[in-house]
Amino acid sequence: MSANSNRRMQLESYLNYNRVFGGKHDVSAMLLYQQQSYFDAVGSGNAIGGLPYKYNGYIGRVAYAYKSKYFTEFNFGYNGSENFPEGRRYDFFPSFSLAWVLSEEDFLRDRVSALNLLKLRASGGLVGNDKIGGRRFLYQSTGRWAQLVIRLAATAMAFGLAVLPKIRTAIWT
Repeated sequence: MSANSNRRMQLESYLNYNRVFGGKHDVSAMLLYQQQSYFDAVGSGNAIGGLPYKYNGYIGRVAYAYKSKYFTEFNFGYNGSENFPEGRRYDFFPSFSLAWVLSEEDFLRDRVSALNLLKLRASGGLVGNDKIGGRRFLYQSTGRWAQLVIRLAATAMAFGLAVLPKIRTAIWT
């Protein structure tokens, strides 16, 4: 490895659970811990570029299925990024989904033999973004860029949203 190379270190550890009760109820769960460091241009002379990008957090899922027809799932991420100031580095990102496999219902399975899978699904949740403005450590900015961030934050606060320096978005599908 040369002095100007990139390095990535990653650690993941997880637990899984899966059990079927009474032949009808399928329950599964997963909990995962993730930690990552990425060094970009180690030894390049660029002080910011030589600092590691650091991320870590917990990810979880709980799922339930009844007769392989009706499904529900809850997921979450509690993730942190070094791009945000202390006290605001971590956030909680939940999501959920509901699904119904219509093709497993007697009224379709017995009448439409050409149909082997028809599923309706609805899901929603929150996602986050720590790549704001293409810069690192945005909370330490000075000058015109900082003034723009302060103005955006003030506007967001006026609407009751604490979105900066963190961006959270609701996704519904």
